[in-house]
Amino acid sequence: MKQGRSSGSQSNQPAGIVSHAVECTISNTRAEFDGKSVEHCILVKYRCRIVHACFVLVTRMPGHPPEQHPGHPRRFASLDAVPRAAAALPLRAAIVLIAIALIQHAAAAEPVELLVNGSIEAVGADGSPTGWSPSSLRGGQGAWTVDTQVKHDGDRALRIDRTSKPGSCHWASDSIELAIDQETEVAFSVWVKAEDATYITAVVEVQSDTERYFQYITPFIISGSGFFDWKHYSTSLTLKPGGRYARIFLRLPATGTVWFDDVRLTASHDIRAGSRDVAQSTSRPAPDASTPSDPNNLDFRNLIRNTRMAGHWAKGDLPPGWSIHNPADREAHAKVSWAQNDPRPGFYALQLQWLGGGRYIAVVPETVKSIAGNRPMKLVCYPRTHDGGRAMLIVECLNDAGQVIQEDRSAVIEDADDYVTLNLDFVTHPQTRGVRIYCANIGVGSVWFHWVTLEPDAGAVFDTATFPFAVSCEPAEGNRFWNNDQAVLHSFIDSPTSVSFMFWGDKTRLDNPRLILEVPQGITIPEAFNQELRAPVNHENAAFTTEACTRNNEPHVRYVFSDPAVLRRLRVSPYTHNGLTLCFEPNRFAKGSEHIFYYYLSNGAQVTAARPVTLKILPPLAKTPNPRRFDAHLWTVDDINFRDMQLVERIVHKYEEAGLAGRVRWHENHPQVIRIDRLLKERGWFLFDQGGDHAFHESLFPAIDGDGKPSSRWYCPSFVISDEAFYRDKIVPSLQRQITDIGIEDGEFIYLDYEPGSICTKVCFDERCRQLFAKRFDIPLDNIRTRRDILMNHSRQWGEFWAYLCDEIIRLHVKAVSEVNPTIGHAMYGYHLPFDNPQATANQLFNSPLDTRMNQKHMDRLLLSFYYTIGVEAIEAMDQNVRHLDKPVYMMPFMASTFPIWANNFPDDLLLSPAAMRTQVHAAAASGATGIIPYHGRLMDAKYFQAIDRAMMEIAAVEDFYFDGKACHDRITVQRDDDGESLYAQVGQPLLGKDWRKSVAWRAHELDGQVLLTLFNFDHDHAAGIKVDMDGASFTLSDPVRRRPATDEPVQAADLKFFIPPNDVRLHVLRPVGEDH
Repeated sequence: MKQGRSSGSQSNQPAGIVSHAVECTISNTRAEFDGKSVEHCILVKYRCRIVHACFVLVTRMPGHPPEQHPGHPRRFASLDAVPRAAAALPLRAAIVLIAIALIQHAAAAEPVELLVNGSIEAVGADGSPTGWSPSSLRGGQGAWTVDTQVKHDGDRALRIDRTSKPGSCHWASDSIELAIDQETEVAFSVWVKAEDATYITAVVEVQSDTERYFQYITPFIISGSGFFDWKHYSTSLTLKPGGRYARIFLRLPATGTVWFDDVRLTASHDIRAGSRDVAQSTSRPAPDASTPSDPNNLDFRNLIRNTRMAGHWAKGDLPPGWSIHNPADREAHAKVSWAQNDPRPGFYALQLQWLGGGRYIAVVPETVKSIAGNRPMKLVCYPRTHDGGRAMLIVECLNDAGQVIQEDRSAVIEDADDYVTLNLDFVTHPQTRGVRIYCANIGVGSVWFHWVTLEPDAGAVFDTATFPFAVSCEPAEGNRFWNNDQAVLHSFIDSPTSVSFMFWGDKTRLDNPRLILEVPQGITIPEAFNQELRAPVNHENAAFTTEACTRNNEPHVRYVFSDPAVLRRLRVSPYTHNGLTLCFEPNRFAKGSEHIFYYYLSNGAQVTAARPVTLKILPPLAKTPNPRRFDAHLWTVDDINFRDMQLVERIVHKYEEAGLAGRVRWHENHPQVIRIDRLLKERGWFLFDQGGDHAFHESLFPAIDGDGKPSSRWYCPSFVISDEAFYRDKIVPSLQRQITDIGIEDGEFIYLDYEPGSICTKVCFDERCRQLFAKRFDIPLDNIRTRRDILMNHSRQWGEFWAYLCDEIIRLHVKAVSEVNPTIGHAMYGYHLPFDNPQATANQLFNSPLDTRMNQKHMDRLLLSFYYTIGVEAIEAMDQNVRHLDKPVYMMPFMASTFPIWANNFPDDLLLSPAAMRTQVHAAAASGATGIIPYHGRLMDAKYFQAIDRAMMEIAAVEDFYFDGKACHDRITVQRDDDGESLYAQVGQPLLGKDWRKSVAWRAHELDGQVLLTLFNFDHDHAAGIKVDMDGASFTLSDPVRRRPATDEPVQAADLKFFIPPNDVRLHVLRPVGEDH
C-alpha cells in the first residue's frame, strides 16, 4: 500500500515568516438569508495568516429595518459594531470602515507561541536542547542528538537514529501549563526530514487536573518510502476546556533517522497558566493515586463487529453490521456500493460515491460492545480515493443520553489511487458510554474503505497506566464469543485442557511481579511451564507456591507464580508464545459440575482486581471411529510440553480420539520437547517440519527496489535461481543442517511456508531481473528501465514473471531437500484461488505470486489458507480449487478463539465456535478436500475436541461417497420451504428469510445408485427449511451415521423437505424405490 496525500499536512509557508497582509475582496452581489433572496448586498471577504472569514453587509432588504437584518455576522463578536455602524453610512464609507476594522483585527491577532524553544536554538551547557528531553517507550533503543550539520533553519535540529525495531524513541517537550476554560483552536507545525524512516508520528498529549489522558492527539502519521528532504507539516487542533498541562512528543517508532526542526504550537490568545523558567524541565504530575489505571480492565480485542465487511455478497446490499449515514441537512446525493473481491479475491470494500449536493456521505460500523469511560483507542482503516474523493474518519463519544460529548477527526486522505493506511488515535471522554464511528467521503469523487479495526491503544495504555502489565487467561477469555461474553473453560475429566496466561506490558516497571490463582479445593494444578522455547525464557519450569485461602466463603487454594520467566520477553503487545502454561485436574467428576477460579496480578504493593473463569468438567470423550481416507491434524501443539510424561499421555489422548494427532517439530534443541516428540511418534502421531526460504537469504545479492536501493529483507530472485554455485554451496548445505538439527526422520514431511506477499510492487528492479524479464516476455530492455515502466506498462507480465520466480525458488528448495533425503515428503502452504474467474486469479497472483497450478508439480500435497473464508464461500472456493488442482488439497481454517489477542484482526464473522468448526470440517470433506488442518492448534477448549470428533465420526460413515462417488449437485434443485413455517415454528427457532441462500449450501454424491445429500446451514441464529427436488419418482431416506431409516415410508421426489438447525449439517442417503442395495 502506498501513501496518499493527507490534506493540509504540508505547507509552503517559509518558517519564521509572519504575514499580516490582508486580502479584502468586495463585490456587489446577490445572496440568500434564511432561504430569502436578497439583492444589493456587499460580500466582503478578508483573509490573513490568522483569520479566514467573510460576512455580508446588507444595504437594502425589503421588509426589514436595518436593525433587524438577519445578515449580522454572529460569529464575529469583537466586530459586532462594525456592520451595525456601517449600515447607516454611504456604501463606500461602509466599505472603508469595514476594511480598516478587519486590518486592525488581523493585526491584533498575532499568535501566541506556547512552546519553549521550538526553534531548537537554545541549548544548555552540556549541549542538550532547552525545553526538550529524550525518552523511549517499550524498551526502544536509539541515539538522540542535537544535529548542527543537518537542520532546516538556524543552527540546530533534533535528531533520532534507530537500528532496531522494538519500542519507539522520541523527543519530548517540557510540560506547558495551561488554563483553558473554553474550546480553543491551536496551530501545530513541524519541519521533518527522514532517511529510511518509514513511520514517524507526532503526538500532543493534554492532561487535566484529574486525568492524565484528557486528550491524546496524533496530528501527523508519516509513512511511505521513508526517504524525503525537509517537509513542513501543519494542522490545527482543538483543545478541550479543562486542559491543564500539554506536551509534544516527536516520535520514531521505526528504524532509520529522522530530524525535527522549527516546531510551533500557537494559539490566537495566551492560554498559558503563567510564565515559567524556560530552562526548567517540568514533568507532568502523576495521575491521581486514588483512581489507578489498570490495563487488565481493558478489552484488547478488535471492537468492530464486521471488520472485513464480509458476508454473502449481493448487488445492492450492505455487509452485515454496516449502515449508511446521509443526514438530510447535508443534502448529499450519493451512492454506497458493496465491492466484492476488492482489493483482492475473498476481500471486500465499501465504495462511497458522491453524485451531487453536500460533500458528505459516510458508512457506520457496529461495535461488538460499548466503550465506557476514559480510554485511549486506535481506529485504523485502509481507504483509496478516485476523482476527487476525500477519506476521513470521525468518532463521536456519546453519553448516557446518547448525546455527542466529544468528536475526533482524522487527517484527510486524497489522491490515493491504491489503498493506504489511515489512523485515528483518540482518547474517549470520561463520561463516554458508547462511540459512533463514521468512515466518510467529504470530497466530490469516490472513496473505498477496506478493513476497519478499533482497538485499545496498547502503547498509550502502558505509557500512562499505574499498573505496568496485563494478563489474559486463554482460551477461556477467547471463548467469550460463544459463551455469552463469559470467560469459560471446558476440560475433560480424563484428559486435561491446557491453559495459558498470556502477558504483555512495560518490562521496565516490573517490581516483583506475580501471577496469582485462587482455585476451589478439589481442583489441582499438577504442573506449569513457561511456553516460550527461545532464550532467555528457555521453556523453564514455572515454579509456584500454594496456601489455603477462602473465596466466597468456600475453601480455595492460592497458587502464586513469582516473577515468571516469560516476563523476560515481555512486550507491549502480546505475542503467540509468551504464555505461562498449566492445566487443571479435578479429583472427581460430577455431571454438570462447574467450578469458578480467579486470577489476578501483583506488582510491588499494587494488586489488580481478580477475574473469574468458569471451569466446566466434561465426561471422557466418547470412543468413535475416525475416517480412513479423510486426514486431519494440527499445526502447533506446544501447550502439551509438560515434564511429567504420564500427564502428557493423559493430555494427548483427546487429540488421538478426535483424529487430530499431528504437530510441527519445533523444539529449539530442548531435550524435554524432543522427548515428547519421540513419545508422540511412538503413539503414531504425524510429525512434520516447517520450512521456508531461509537458505536463499544467504545470498550476497539483495533485491533492488524502485529507487535503486538494496532491500534489507529480500534477495535478488534472478540470482538465486540461476547461480549453480550458490545452489551447491549455500542452499543444499543450509537445508542439510536444518534437517539434521530438527531431526526429521525418513518419510516425514517438510511443510514449506513461503509467503512472498505483495512483493511484485516492491522488488526486484536490478539489471539482472530486468534482463531476465525482458528475455522471458520478449520486451525491449529500453522499455523497462524503471519500476514505473514495468508497473505502468507491463504489470500483467510482471505478475506472471514473479509467479515464475517463486515457482523456481520452490523447485530448488524441493530439489535440495530431496538430495539430502529423498524419502522426505513435500507440502506447501498457499492460498485458494478463484480459478473460475481468470481476471480475479491474475489480480490475486499479482498481490501474492504463488500459483498453485505451477507449484503443485513439486509437491505431494497443498495446504490452502481458509483463514478468511468460511461457510458457503468456503465450500465454493474449495470446490473450485479441487477441480483445478491435481494434488491432494487440505483446508486450513483459523481457530482464532484459541488466542484472540493475536487474532484481533479477525472479526466476529470469521471466528469459529465449536459448532461452526464442525460445519467447516464437513465443508472441507464434502467439497473434495483430502483433509483439514485447524490452525494453529494450541489451547483448544474441550468443546472443540467434541465438535471435531463428532464431525470425524460422521465423515467416517460417508467418506466413500466423497472419495469414490460422483458429484451430482446439478441433479438437484433446492428451494426455501415456504409452506412449512408453522411446522418449523414449533421447534422454537426463527427461520431464514428471503436471503436464505447466503447461509445454506448442499452437496450431492452418487455411489452405487444411492445419493448422499450433505445439507449445510451456516447461519448462527436461524434455522433453515428447504425443499429438495431430484430427478426420480420416490426415495427412501436413511441416516448414514446412525444406520437407520429416516422415514417410515418412501418419499416422493417433489416432497423432499428438510429442517436444518442453526450452525448444523445434516446427512441423508437417498435410495430410489425399487432398487435393491
